[in-house]
Amino acid sequence: MPRYRVVVIGTGKRGIHHAAAFAANPRFELVGISDTDQQRLDAATAKLGDVTANLDARALSAAVKPDVFCFCTPPHVRLPLIKIGIESGAQLIAFEKPVAMTSAEGMAIKQALDTAGVKAVVSHQHRYGEHYKKVKEIIASGAIGGVRCVYGTATGWAAHMLSHLVDYTSWFNDYEPAEWVMGQAAGRGKLSDLHASPDYVSGVVHFKNGVRGIYDCGAGAPTSPTSRPYGNRLRPRMSLDASPTPHSSTNPTLRLSESLGRMWKPMIIGHCQWRCRRPLTPRRRDRGRYSISTCPRQPWVPVTRSSDPRTAAR
Repeated sequence: MPRYRVVVIGTGKRGIHHAAAFAANPRFELVGISDTDQQRLDAATAKLGDVTANLDARALSAAVKPDVFCFCTPPHVRLPLIKIGIESGAQLIAFEKPVAMTSAEGMAIKQALDTAGVKAVVSHQHRYGEHYKKVKEIIASGAIGGVRCVYGTATGWAAHMLSHLVDYTSWFNDYEPAEWVMGQAAGRGKLSDLHASPDYVSGVVHFKNGVRGIYDCGAGAPTSPTSRPYGNRLRPRMSLDASPTPHSSTNPTLRLSESLGRMWKPMIIGHCQWRCRRPLTPRRRDRGRYSISTCPRQPWVPVTRSSDPRTAAR
């Protein structure tokens, strides 16, 4: 099995996380780290052991010739580091979101990568949570039929959370190409942040297979009893609607929702039996509709049909 040589640029909290993961994986060899802060670089060297360290990212990369060029830095230096990664001869450049701070910079990054024939990946680690993987497994099994719509909402602002929501949608929809996109933004408060973005962004993506992705992200996004602060920001809530036969309006719809903000028990709506803390009386408009909520800290419980919603387990 080949081992890939890796350099990590930026040794803050996230950079150390990446560097330690590369060092622990037998498929990779951490050959260099770099940071513009000598004290931070020294601390990282002490944690990571025998690894080449240099304040100059370009000089380091030219010397060690990595296969993978990874950088975890503030977003205002994306394009310069992409160019250093290409110049180093790396086969893959890995970096954090946001991809760029402007559309022009984003297109310049794409053009540079395409011209050089270098691959790139942007970290979206949330999808590796067991709760998200379980939703993907259920979709792939065909148990709920065809996906119609994926809705994502997060009250963290767009530069932090929106690309995660789009990533979930694309993954659940097998990376079907988009046909059209529309959106709107409001608020200038977060434009002064290091990860600058409008206070609120909403939008719709229509994919070629007819699936819709709908997004609410930022201070104007809907809140719910299951969304609570986690650290210093609010985590995303995702839902998915599907039908066994997408062209029939008489079939029940399954709605999968999850919240990362707090531990909570699944509940039931409509003709669905589910393990929950207390029964929930379905409203008339919810009859014939499944509603399931999942949490990463709770075991997944199979769904069963119930002839009478009132018989759902407590």
